[in-house]
Amino acid sequence: LLATVATAEFRIMIIGLISRVMGVINYITLGFLWKNLFLKQPII
Repeated sequence: LLATVATAEFRIMIIGLISRVMGVINYITLGFLWKNLFLKQPII
């Protein structure tokens, strides 16, 4: 019972970490594309 609970928590932790990393990657990618596309137009 303890092993299954530990693996379940581990799985949830890994999923949370992966989703967080994916969010950061998406944020960086969008920022990079935004800078490249709208470089001539300074955003205030």
